[in-house]
Amino acid sequence: MENEKNISTSSESEEEEVDLLELAILLKNHLAAIILTTLLFAVVGFAGTVLFITPQYQASATMIVNTRQDQNTNVTTDQINSAQKLVSTYSIIIKSDTVLDQVITNLGLTLSYEQLSSKVNVSAVDDTQVIQISVTDPNPESARRMAEEITNVAPDVILNTVEAGSVRLISAARVGSTPVSPSKVRNTAIAAAVGLVLSAGFLILRELLNNTIKTDADIQKKLGLNVLGVIPLVTLPGDKKKRRRNQDKNGHVERRLITITNKDVPFSYVESFKSLRTNLNFMAVSSECKVIIVTSSLAAEGKSGLAINLAASLAESGKRVILVDGDLRKPVVHRYLHISNKRSQGLTGVLAGTVSLGDAIIQNSEFNIHVLTVGAIPPNPAELLGSNKMRSLVKKLSEVYDYVIIDTPPVSVVTDAAVVGSYADGALLVVRQGFANTETIQLAKKNLENTGVHILGTVLNEFDAKTTTRQTGYSYSYYYNYYDKDGKDGKGEKGSAE
Repeated sequence: MENEKNISTSSESEEEEVDLLELAILLKNHLAAIILTTLLFAVVGFAGTVLFITPQYQASATMIVNTRQDQNTNVTTDQINSAQKLVSTYSIIIKSDTVLDQVITNLGLTLSYEQLSSKVNVSAVDDTQVIQISVTDPNPESARRMAEEITNVAPDVILNTVEAGSVRLISAARVGSTPVSPSKVRNTAIAAAVGLVLSAGFLILRELLNNTIKTDADIQKKLGLNVLGVIPLVTLPGDKKKRRRNQDKNGHVERRLITITNKDVPFSYVESFKSLRTNLNFMAVSSECKVIIVTSSLAAEGKSGLAINLAASLAESGKRVILVDGDLRKPVVHRYLHISNKRSQGLTGVLAGTVSLGDAIIQNSEFNIHVLTVGAIPPNPAELLGSNKMRSLVKKLSEVYDYVIIDTPPVSVVTDAAVVGSYADGALLVVRQGFANTETIQLAKKNLENTGVHILGTVLNEFDAKTTTRQTGYSYSYYYNYYDKDGKDGKGEKGSAE
């Protein structure tokens, strides 16, 4: 029991360290933005100080406190101690309305007692019997005159108030040549610090509130599903945006298909589909795994592109493969493959009896696969996909082909995928890194399981190893960069995931 407790504590400690490391890497990845924000705040702080804060000048004078009015006798230690105790009393008297109102009258100031009092500061110099009187004002000469007049008025008022003591001027009022406030350096530093804290805090808070899937470990931990493949994020020459999507004014997203046959794709991208293919082949050894649906929790997770590349990879290994576009609501396979999608043909045409299966199937020479497009979009997709004709069609295809890959709509949006999956051998759930939140993916999993769909596993799509420091992230990053673009290892030999 104690060993289990120690293991649990160690695991929690390791998870905490990993999370801190994740946050550190997050800040590192956004270092340029943090620096830019910090500099921007610093500039704003400096400009605000110069443009909007009035400079204040300070004039100061010093006076000494005595306990006797007669200064001709020798001063004893007791008298000095008594004088030090009188400093606080005299400070209050100097800032009283008796003194300051007289100063206002003598100088003809337009200030009230409260306004002048806010400008005056009286304090003891260390533990001595010396008092420093300071006056702050935007006009240096006004500050000097007010300080000087206070030193003129205060002695008589103190003499009349505290008969046993007196104050005498030590140094006349002087004003500095430079403003005492605002401090440009201090305000700029404070503004920069605020910018640094806000930018870093915003990034950390956003990360802590981000409940999306980042690694394959997240899938296993939060969803309890196996990960059959990790497809790396790829950017090709000419891609303007890292995620390869352009959004129009209506919010529609158009994704660019990156295929494994593209000569510009890195070796890691091709190899990731070989790894997925290998895992599916292993699963086929223990159980029937010919009819596979490909779905996701939400749209724009790359399921259709993954289905195309998976079909191409399976065909590359010598398998007979047909790709069926089962998304009867928003089909995209024909657009990705640049093939015809005639209304009278395709899947719906076969089910309606307007075209034979042989005439509806299209040969794609680029990937060496057969394709069955949607055809006309029906008003009742779910009912059509769940019909006996559809079941019979899929069964017939499974007798002819080694693999039947069916692209279906997102399972959290509509029930189509669950309907098809109920008579398929299994489902691949595509999870795009950092996209759908965990609750949405859990709902997709639940929808599939409730209809008896066997979930073969998940595929983590568009995985960017640079955004994570977890062990799986490092291992994938290392593996995908171990081979060069041409698929050769450090010894010049061809590598393979199989």
